[in-house]
Amino acid sequence: MKILKSFFAVIFFLTIPFSLFAQTDIADKKLNLNNIVFGIYDTPSEKEGMNTLYIYLKIPYSFFRFVKKDGTFLADYEFAVEVIDKWNNVQKSKTMTEKIEVYDYADTNSDKKIVLKEIVFEILPDIYNVRLVITDQDLKKSISQTKEVKLRNFWKDEIGISDIIVFLKDVEVDTLKNIIIPKPNVNINYNTGLVINYYIFKSNLNATLKLSSKIIPKFSPNTPIYEKSFKINDNKYVSKWEIDLKYADMPVGPYIFRIELASEKIKKEKEVEFSVLWENYPVLERDIKKSLEQMKYIFTEEEYKTSSSMNQKEAIDFFISFWIKFDSDTTTEKNEVMEEYFRRVDYSIQNFSDSENEGWKTDRGKIYILYGEPNRIINQRNLIPPYETWEYNIINKRYIFWDEFMTGIFKLKSVYDLKK
Repeated sequence: MKILKSFFAVIFFLTIPFSLFAQTDIADKKLNLNNIVFGIYDTPSEKEGMNTLYIYLKIPYSFFRFVKKDGTFLADYEFAVEVIDKWNNVQKSKTMTEKIEVYDYADTNSDKKIVLKEIVFEILPDIYNVRLVITDQDLKKSISQTKEVKLRNFWKDEIGISDIIVFLKDVEVDTLKNIIIPKPNVNINYNTGLVINYYIFKSNLNATLKLSSKIIPKFSPNTPIYEKSFKINDNKYVSKWEIDLKYADMPVGPYIFRIELASEKIKKEKEVEFSVLWENYPVLERDIKKSLEQMKYIFTEEEYKTSSSMNQKEAIDFFISFWIKFDSDTTTEKNEVMEEYFRRVDYSIQNFSDSENEGWKTDRGKIYILYGEPNRIINQRNLIPPYETWEYNIINKRYIFWDEFMTGIFKLKSVYDLKK
């Protein structure tokens, strides 16, 4: 088993993302919209007959082209958003600028440092094209993306539910707070919270409605982590509803948020899927007993058996002493190998959970935790049965996972050596 641990240490160090150790001297990038999140949300307005259109942009620093000048790195961009009607007339528009200055080259390639933009328009319900144009002011080059949106006429219905918006609370980027992160997979800082926001509409001010909502882990659909019902008898056409969640409320993983709104005669439902990955929180503030269970892939049988019977203090002491052996620099607070291991655990929960198991317990989760991101993934989801192939150059292996019964549960079917 000592040989296995040595193998783990070597492979784990080799598969830690190279960006932890490497830098280059070039900060030149091409405009590419792949890394940008462009979210559009439709809600009823408090102005009769109108809708409120929320448009959110999330752009990582890695998108921008930085120019080195006097020891700093500068990026200068313009963002323009237009709402265009079916006759090609611009009904609403807004232009914003963004000048970014950083002193550390690593920040120019960061996906964690971000620019967030919020645009809000009051507009009549109809079909529109929303056009985003981003211009590099130094090069005078632009890139654009257009999305068609159909705004519902809430005011013609008896009851209605807006789009569901997931955002982070107290995210401080420039002067913006409570900014929506328009993306299904939400990475959340330990010191912030997750908020789910939506609006409900009723055309009859005197009507009493029943509102039910729940948050369901996809890997445990019969045990909601949040479930509440309310009677609504206020004298408002539009009311805002918000759920504020903290780390203790939302373990890492994929979720479904479901709403049901009912009057005496009509019932409407809406749901959204999202996935949560809490970032930058102390590993020791996790559930230690569960963390030790998640280390089963690198434990000896004796270590796993012993750790499962420890009390809280014994578990913490054992956890610390185990990971010290993989810490190359004990003078710092960070233990890169430990943090990378649990990043992979959380990624597996977030991406590989199914109806039977949390992602870290699945076959794909185990391989990902041990070896990290594959060099190559081949998805064959249109075949019967669907399957995935993962290839790792560093260990010269190909893993094939089958969804044999077409239930979304992928099992490891075979392992081959890669052809040299």
